[in-house]
Amino acid sequence: MKIYLADFKKEQGNTINYHFLVSSGNIDLQDEDFSLRELIAFNVAVIFTENALTLMGNFKTKVELPCSRCLESFILHLEGDIQEKFKELSSIEEQEEVILEEQLPEEFLNGEPFNLDSILRDNLILALPLKPLCSEECRGLCPVCGENLNVNTCNCEKEVIDPRLEDLKKFFEK
Repeated sequence: MKIYLADFKKEQGNTINYHFLVSSGNIDLQDEDFSLRELIAFNVAVIFTENALTLMGNFKTKVELPCSRCLESFILHLEGDIQEKFKELSSIEEQEEVILEEQLPEEFLNGEPFNLDSILRDNLILALPLKPLCSEECRGLCPVCGENLNVNTCNCEKEVIDPRLEDLKKFFEK
């Protein structure tokens, strides 16, 4: 997914809309603990002015990832918004002042393509829940035997006492 500066020379200050269907082969997800289950529908509006490139858009897809309680895989409908701004910085003082904005790659300003793959990948990962759950009622795994409590029940003793505090328990039992 690439955009070219030449597309913006005639349309400077105007919005250009792009629509992409992205497969997992286009963005590097090999080291992640989730996988795509359908193409990513990626819509982005791009505005280029004299010294800034603004990207605004959204994406939708389905991913398969493990539940953080029971470790079973499940499908999650994932969508998110993207808003990025890249600015051409002319002086060192300007570069030091800018904190939230990123600098436009020099290659883009020289007419080479600006690649949207890494922007989509980063925003896709940021849209994932911190603690994904297959359902709110997920009971997780037994801490003693590891049985999936959503499927079976176990007869393990749930009260685990720290061996260092065992004597204290005996003291209170007297």
